[in-house]
Amino acid sequence: FCCLCSACSYTTYDKHHNPSWNQTPNSEQSTAMNKLRISFSGKIPKPKLPGEIAIYNMDSLLPVQQDRGSQQSSLNGRKTRRERSMADDAYYPSNKTMCGVSICIVMIFVMLFFRDQKGVTILSDDELTDMLENIKGNDNRLFRWDVTPLTVQRRGHGGCTKLPEACQVLQDPRATPASKRLAAEFLTFCLTDAPTQRVRFSRHEGIHRAVIEMVELKDSAASAMASHLIYSSAFANEKNHQSYIFEGAVEALANVVMNPNALTSQIMWASAALQNLAASYCSTADDGRCYWEWTLENSHVQLEEDSLPMISDGIVVRETMLNIDGLIETLTKLACTGPVEGSYNNDNVFPGENTIMGRDDNNPNLMAWAATGVLKNLALEPLAHERIEPALQCMCKMKDSPDWLEQHKSSDLILFLRREQDPCWYRDDEELLCIDKNFVDQDHYHCDGYKQATEDECRNECVVTGISAKKACCECGGGTVYRTGGGVSMLTSPGSSGF
Repeated sequence: FCCLCSACSYTTYDKHHNPSWNQTPNSEQSTAMNKLRISFSGKIPKPKLPGEIAIYNMDSLLPVQQDRGSQQSSLNGRKTRRERSMADDAYYPSNKTMCGVSICIVMIFVMLFFRDQKGVTILSDDELTDMLENIKGNDNRLFRWDVTPLTVQRRGHGGCTKLPEACQVLQDPRATPASKRLAAEFLTFCLTDAPTQRVRFSRHEGIHRAVIEMVELKDSAASAMASHLIYSSAFANEKNHQSYIFEGAVEALANVVMNPNALTSQIMWASAALQNLAASYCSTADDGRCYWEWTLENSHVQLEEDSLPMISDGIVVRETMLNIDGLIETLTKLACTGPVEGSYNNDNVFPGENTIMGRDDNNPNLMAWAATGVLKNLALEPLAHERIEPALQCMCKMKDSPDWLEQHKSSDLILFLRREQDPCWYRDDEELLCIDKNFVDQDHYHCDGYKQATEDECRNECVVTGISAKKACCECGGGTVYRTGGGVSMLTSPGSSGF
């Protein structure tokens, strides 16, 4: 910029001090102008005689010599010209003046920029609120497994255009927990049931670590919303799924689940996020889920061929959770707080039906379904079966829950641990509970096919484990029996129950 000023300054000076500026210069004038430019570069002609002063006649652009008698008048004249040039500089500044002004302008701009940026996020809370209200409409459900048609419509009309800016808020160290909560909630509406939006989210560098750090915040509402965001974004997206695993989300979420001072909504969303991280995802049409089945040759569920190929495996998460002290026991305890009972209303909320944000954030009915969902996906790991087994007694009740969400999660957990759909048998007005063990005979009959079986039939063996129906099946006197009176389940006679 300063070089540009220097180049322009010669023309500016000539225009206002040389009467022949707008005329075509002859060869003599061109030579004089070249000498003038040399003079400006600091090469001043030497006087011919001692005591003489070399000056320029600006009218002729030619150097002249003066004797000592003329020097004083010349100096006086130069003083007058200097005073006039100071006034002229206000209108026709020199190259040095222009460079100085330019530097000052740049410095002022930089200072103002950084002053204005201090403590200001890329989106204000008002902007985030407007974006959120637009995309959510009147959907205030605390647990959202899908989005409303209105949200789908507004997503299609640019409602998620500022998804990258919302991601930047989560990464901004200057953003408050309240701002991050608004940004995260906006993102959950954009990502739920929207594979293309999850892809956009996954491309934002550093976002996964930022969300995990938000889970670890002391602000309960912000932490819960960050877990919700993991639940939404990890589903059926390999990059999001694996990035959260690599960045340490499992440990952060487990700490929330085991925190006795956490809000129930925090625990619910942290558990739900662990559930989706522990899952494996496949290239199945429409949903990206993997589907599992029992085969005659295996002692645990296997991936259906129609689900292949698998696009993202959660085995690392399942193994990590098994090695976190106290986590499985905490999840079992939380799962056994269910099921809900009666009919849902504002005072008796069902997690899958009528939970409302703000009103039900600390409702105890929120936790059972989510903890059961984690145990359900843990059951995909054969090494977890023995440790999850105590939760089955609670699942026998939850599978009949009036809430569809609890019913769905508990039924899947039973399916991953047992071949038969319902291994639970109650007696004496539900004072006694017997649970069948895994069993399949050579004719593909499970324990539920041994009702009124004869003594000889009960000697049949499982073709996978070799255990007899007499030991495995409640109807043959086997299974595992619990006494459920007083609300506390107790093992009374494992292996051979006489049930």
